[in-house]
Amino acid sequence: MATTRAFTSTYTRIELIKTQFRVTLRRTTLIENDTLEVIERAIDNKWIKELTIYAFDYYNYCRGELTLIIDWNEFDIHMSQGNVKVAIDDQMWNNQTAVEIDELIRLFNKFVQSKGLQTRFVVQYPSHLDSNYINSQLGFVTADPVTWAKGGTINESLSIEELPELKIGLRLID
Repeated sequence: MATTRAFTSTYTRIELIKTQFRVTLRRTTLIENDTLEVIERAIDNKWIKELTIYAFDYYNYCRGELTLIIDWNEFDIHMSQGNVKVAIDDQMWNNQTAVEIDELIRLFNKFVQSKGLQTRFVVQYPSHLDSNYINSQLGFVTADPVTWAKGGTINESLSIEELPELKIGLRLID
């Protein structure tokens, strides 16, 4: 007879969100630890609503993007209902990373490597906040517009079951 064991761990919502951002950035860019700390501080302040990692070709055309989106209103609803902590299945969440995020990072990186692309990340702030003030606090600058390559497009968008306020999207242009 086989025995199945379930192992769960509990984390605060905000720490689990920051971990998803940290893992995504570390696995898709050459980000420095100082910049990761700045991004975590911005998340603590609810200054970031979206993180996008772009993949550019030799001609500086964008051929892919991996996006994490935080819905702070939904986050606040969970917090106001007392859902400060989230239990995750340690077997499903490898190294505290949501399955959905792990899989889309894998697809993104496979595409980036196969096409010889370079990655860069940008963050977006909630529209009701002063982006100039936040940039000055974080040491960031306004990003240049992205020019997209032409071609067939693959789109994927997933919700994280355990963190419904967090979504991940993937767009690839072959």
